[in-house]
Formats: sequence, C-alpha cells, structure tokens
Amino acid sequence: LMEKGINFTKIVDETFYTKTYNQNRIMGKALLESRLYLDGALIVGVIAQEDMKAFDVLPKHLDGIVNQLRVTRDVEVAAFLYEIAGGYKLSLRSNGKVNVSKIAVAFGGGGHVMAAGADMKESPEEIIRLLCDSVREQLETPDQ
Repeated sequence: LMEKGINFTKIVDETFYTKTYNQNRIMGKALLESRLYLDGALIVGVIAQEDMKAFDVLPKHLDGIVNQLRVTRDVEVAAFLYEIAGGYKLSLRSNGKVNVSKIAVAFGGGGHVMAAGADMKESPEEIIRLLCDSVREQLETPDQ
C-alpha cells in the first residue's frame, strides 16, 4: 500500500490519535486529577457524568485515556473509571506484571492479560480499594 502512495501516517493519526478539543480537555482533566496508589504501581483516573456534560463529551469520546495513564513511568496497572447509569465503567491496562483479566473477571467483566474491563456498581473509592487489593496480591505473588 505504501508503494501505491497510501498515506498510512495520516490514516493512523486520524484513526488512533486525532482528538477533538473537548476530548483533549477531558483527557487533561483525567490526567491532572489521576492518583497513584501502591507506591506508584497503580494509577487511577475518574470522570463523573457531570464532567462529561461540562466538557460536552460522550463515553465514546473517552477512548485513549486509560492508555495514556498506562504509559506513566513506573506504573504497572492503569485504571480509568467513568460514570454510567447505575455505577462506573472500569477500564484496565497492564504493563505486563499484572494480569488485568483476572481482576476484571473477579469484578464480573472480562478481557485479556493486558487489557480488560468491567461495569461496577460500587463507589469510586470502593472500586479503588478493591483494585489496590487485587493488584497488590498479584504483585506480591506473581504467576498466580
């Protein structure tokens, strides 16, 4: 395709990286207000429905936030929560030491070793507590 003159760089940029102004703003809020846990091994970002309304974005506009959290230096697991009717959508990403699928399955969700998620009814504080317990367990007892 490159030999035929297809501008693959533009296709990749427009498909994966280009965001609207409001998408960049909500990502900035999520990153700015994110918190580290477990001595920096876990990073968590949370966006409430009121934030989505204020920034005029929908859940589909939140793509990429958890991946940006994941590339934070020394982080093993990134978690991103955004409010949905009746609870929160949890997205998890791993940098390899933690099987986030195991965590998501325990929370009623699914996925694979490096990317998983679940719908949660608990508060963000309780979800974070559960995440800390689950991530800590895997970091302390690898190959489980």
